[in-house]
Amino acid sequence: MKYLVITEKADVVSGFQALEVETVLVHSDKEALKTVCDAIESRKVGTLVLSKHVKEVSQSVLEKHRESGRLPFVMTLTD
Repeated sequence: MKYLVITEKADVVSGFQALEVETVLVHSDKEALKTVCDAIESRKVGTLVLSKHVKEVSQSVLEKHRESGRLPFVMTLTD
């Protein structure tokens, strides 16, 4: 299982990449939602770390995921 960070902020990507954590830099709300959905369906992601904006864009998907009780565990970055 791995950590995956999804954010729209390039500086956050750089920081996590320096720690060798896999990151995805998204450029639109549509891309953010698709990336979150893909990560939730992946059996490789154990912890999903989202920026506040990505979490807001993906709220409906995250609510359904939370109800399932399955991995990945979802965390939110604070600004």
